[in-house]
Amino acid sequence: MRNKILMAAVALAGFGLVAAIPAVPAQASSPRTGTAPEKLCPAGVTNLAYCTDHCPAGVLVGAYCEPKPPIVPIIQIRSHPTRIIGGRLGVELRCLHATCVGNVRVSTTVTVILHRGKRRLRRRRTVVIARGDYRMAPNTLRLARYFLDRIGWHLLRIARHHRLVVRIVATVEHGRTAVRTEPIFLG
Repeated sequence: MRNKILMAAVALAGFGLVAAIPAVPAQASSPRTGTAPEKLCPAGVTNLAYCTDHCPAGVLVGAYCEPKPPIVPIIQIRSHPTRIIGGRLGVELRCLHATCVGNVRVSTTVTVILHRGKRRLRRRRTVVIARGDYRMAPNTLRLARYFLDRIGWHLLRIARHHRLVVRIVATVEHGRTAVRTEPIFLG
């Protein structure tokens, strides 16, 4: 009996004769997330504008009103020749979707010779040569400049042609980490 009344109300709603159709509360869980959705469009409703208007806090998936996924900030390291200008290393960062807050770490690998009695052992070590924080508005591009530390200057000075291959790691809170390997040189 209830289905016949609902179908009649739906038919009248299609002609604009019924002002509002009450939403039926959901009993089952959502097929996507497994949690109980906020609202369920009445069975047989062809007027999706009604369902969309009554789902303001979420996204309409089929007949279920699910909460919108959170906006995740994305940080990108733009590729270009990285130069040391004015004593600072310039790293071009791009922030997408939300405010990006995080830090940048620039590292390189060096070969260290250890003396064990009469033997020499070669070991590769990762050395951080620059680090710093950043805060960027959404959808912006910025050249972040960081000072090299004493070890970074020493490695750059003794490198062939003053060119050093570094690994730049940009981390962002509540988002993904961006990694890029590129050479730096004195400009």
